[in-house]
Amino acid sequence: MVLISDVLVAALLILAGVSKLYSPQHLRRALMELFPGPISRPIGRTVRPLALVEIAAGCGLLALPSRPFAAGVVVGLGVAFLIAGVLGVLRGSTLACGCFAGPGGKPLGWRNVLAGLALAVLAGLNLLVPYSSPVHRDSVELSTICTAVLTVLLACWLHRTMIRELFPWPSTHIRVVAK
Repeated sequence: MVLISDVLVAALLILAGVSKLYSPQHLRRALMELFPGPISRPIGRTVRPLALVEIAAGCGLLALPSRPFAAGVVVGLGVAFLIAGVLGVLRGSTLACGCFAGPGGKPLGWRNVLAGLALAVLAGLNLLVPYSSPVHRDSVELSTICTAVLTVLLACWLHRTMIRELFPWPSTHIRVVAK
């Protein structure tokens, strides 16, 4: 269970972090909507540093020596996402969060609450397993390979519309030619 949660969480965090580095403006706007007034500008500047933390935490889950520390960081990120979701619900957020670099997402709200809770719980599993456990020792190579594959698959799924535009499939209509 720990290996599966590490792979899933690492893939999601790496993809979300890279997406935010590439396209930070959607999350920046959503955060500035949550925190209007003079604090909105400094809050808006946290998107790229947040992206770097997500990438580092995701990668940290894959390396044995950093796994417990990274799990603690992921728990903190999960709590932060949960709080952002609660604030989105309370303040009536209307702008898409752009967590995966797209404007078509949902506003900060219940999905972020659930995602934050899931991240905190899944990463917390790492903190419950002893560091010297075979679960940690024997899974480094496998978790790295699985995370790489899952990250690519998630990216393809999340950006499937763009992929369809880049690689249009042949028409599925069958054309009958009369002789």
